[in-house]
Amino acid sequence: KFEEIISIYKVLYDTKDFYEDWNPYHIDIDDFKELIKCGGNDYWCDQILLNIIKNILNVNFIILNNNEITNEYYYYPISYDYNENHKTIILLYENDIHFKLIGHFNDNNMITLFTKETIPNEIIKLIESR
Repeated sequence: KFEEIISIYKVLYDTKDFYEDWNPYHIDIDDFKELIKCGGNDYWCDQILLNIIKNILNVNFIILNNNEITNEYYYYPISYDYNENHKTIILLYENDIHFKLIGHFNDNNMITLFTKETIPNEIIKLIESR
């Protein structure tokens, strides 16, 4: 999938819609793997990578966005449907820039991976209302 991914980044780069600190024309697969694994601001996860992770791990990603004026949250549409048979990771697309992991505490443990039995009903209602 490397060539497919990089070709998308090249289009974004050519249209000046690429805001990363690396050049998709000057990276090979090994350097790209290292870029993804390193923390910091060199590579910001996007929907391209989320889709790959989703397929490899067989998980759902539910992305929420919010209206900062009304402080309401809504389901951010993505290119695949929620599968209740997969575990689910919930992310907040914050400030139209990056994703923040969403979870809740249960007996001093942060729960961030949900099943269809443990996912909050409010999240399911957001998905169903789209």
